[in-house]
Amino acid sequence: MIETVGKNIRAHRTAQKMTIAELAEKAGVSDSFISRLELGTVGDTHVSKLTSVADALGLTVGELFSNTNVNPYTVKLISKLTSLPPEKQIVVSKRILDLLNMLMVKNSRSQNIGNGICM
Repeated sequence: MIETVGKNIRAHRTAQKMTIAELAEKAGVSDSFISRLELGTVGDTHVSKLTSVADALGLTVGELFSNTNVNPYTVKLISKLTSLPPEKQIVVSKRILDLLNMLMVKNSRSQNIGNGICM
């Protein structure tokens, strides 16, 4: 997925005749971050950095994920999350992750019971 995001960033940057350095400056990130993003070698990154890059390109974060294998609901979730103020992004992200973790534990227990495994 990050490889496709990187390709989208590069395509929009080059279409706007912008150098890596120009995009980095406009987004308030380092040149190496943009380079690693475009190459798909960046590790975990904060949503605010992707938002800054998207803004600098005149895009939404959701548009960075277009043509990826991410389903439309995930793209909508990311777009809504990035539209929140940074402090609310953290709170909402934690709640979503807690909910997902609870669902995964519940599903895991249901599968184990269905397979005759009791925990």
